[in-house]
Amino acid sequence: RKCCNCFYCTPMLKLLDWMEPSACRRWGVVLCMISTGVVAGVLIGLFAPSWGPAASMNSNSGGNESNDATINDTTAVTQGNESGSNGTVGMIPSSMPSPSILPSNTSYAPSPFDMASLPTLQQGPPPPLLDRKDALLSLLLQSSKVPSQSLSYAQYQATMWMIQDDPLYLNPNTNQTQYIIERYVLVLLYMSMGGIGKSNDGQWVNSAGFLSELTTCDWMGVTCKEDDIVIEMIIFENNGLSSSIPPELSLLSSLKHLDLNNNDITGIIPSEIGLLQHLNYINLSHNDFKNEIPNSLFNCSKLQYIDLSNNNLVGSISSNIGSLVDLTSIALSNNVLVGSVPREIGNLSFLESLSLHENYLSGPIPPEIYNATSLRSIRLFKNTLNGSINDNIKLLVNLSQLLIQNNNLSGTIPSVIGQLEQLEFLYINHNEFQGTIPNAIGNLVNLRALYMHSNFLRGNISSSICNLREVFLENMWADCKGTSPSVVCECCTKCFGES
Repeated sequence: RKCCNCFYCTPMLKLLDWMEPSACRRWGVVLCMISTGVVAGVLIGLFAPSWGPAASMNSNSGGNESNDATINDTTAVTQGNESGSNGTVGMIPSSMPSPSILPSNTSYAPSPFDMASLPTLQQGPPPPLLDRKDALLSLLLQSSKVPSQSLSYAQYQATMWMIQDDPLYLNPNTNQTQYIIERYVLVLLYMSMGGIGKSNDGQWVNSAGFLSELTTCDWMGVTCKEDDIVIEMIIFENNGLSSSIPPELSLLSSLKHLDLNNNDITGIIPSEIGLLQHLNYINLSHNDFKNEIPNSLFNCSKLQYIDLSNNNLVGSISSNIGSLVDLTSIALSNNVLVGSVPREIGNLSFLESLSLHENYLSGPIPPEIYNATSLRSIRLFKNTLNGSINDNIKLLVNLSQLLIQNNNLSGTIPSVIGQLEQLEFLYINHNEFQGTIPNAIGNLVNLRALYMHSNFLRGNISSSICNLREVFLENMWADCKGTSPSVVCECCTKCFGES
């Protein structure tokens, strides 16, 4: 016990009772060394953080929090951008799918819709040194004039395709921005009007070239300027388009010809269409457009052809239509239009065709309309027009069709109508005309159809009119039925009236 009576051995005295004094000394030294090492290691582990350089670092930890945040932000920007942008413009998050090049015969499946993944961009043109993704995103959002948080599903998908999946990998820093914008507009048209759905179930009959490596000039229905890549013509007629026209269509600043007839397009005609200052042809017929004809359409001063027929357009026909002095054809038939026929139509000296039939137009046929002396066809049937035919109709020397049946027109048939030598079709049936049928109609040697029935006409049809049956006149209908007909006609092909 005396030889083992040391500090470290004391707790183990009972364990050493069986040892000899010399053994106790030997093992006591060993146990002291081991115990000392263990205790020293524990003490260093507990108190070392408060000693030396580590303590100095911890004493400055509050100041480094901002530095850490800066480092983290810088790391996020570096990971989010392709070439380390300054972070002044919103970046494409790293969580977005990586770009993939689609072959021309592969349809595009939209990625999950995550509006929050698009950042808010600063206003103004994209800085020239932005990386490709940021510059492209900035250009597209500013072109659409829509903040990223307000993008529609189709706008989002079109934007993501342009940034990530377009095989051309366009860059506003090196490519023509107008070409990029126009490519985006076509992609948006495709994605928003039934070309592709959320489940990749597009309805377009023909979409050859879309979402491929081909230039937009080689996409189906698209024609560009000769020796240029600027779009001049879009023809998507009878192609299964649906939904509404995106206002971004107005970004096709050189567009001259727009034909979307015979589809399933709904909604309104966007007012932005009035920004197409080069537009000379527009055909939106046989769709399901509603609301009024946008007054901005009449800002397209180069328009020569307008066909908005067979829709559900309401309201009246604006007098501003008279400002389109180059118009050759107007077709607004089979809608729900009300009001009068604008007298300003008489200002259109190049107008050849006027089709306003099957609406709810009222009032008289304005006499000013006879000043449009290039008219070849007037179709005003199935309205509620009243009044009479003005003698100035003789000024329409090029007229070949006068279809004014199924109205409330009255008065007599002016004999000057016999001066319209080019007239081929004269339909005045189902009105309230009175008097006799003028013999001057016999001068219309090109007449092919004459419908006069369901009026209050009377008398005999002259032989000069019947002689037309030996030339081109194939159909002549009158109220000549019964034993006492109001009209006596020996050459009519069909008679109406009471038996």
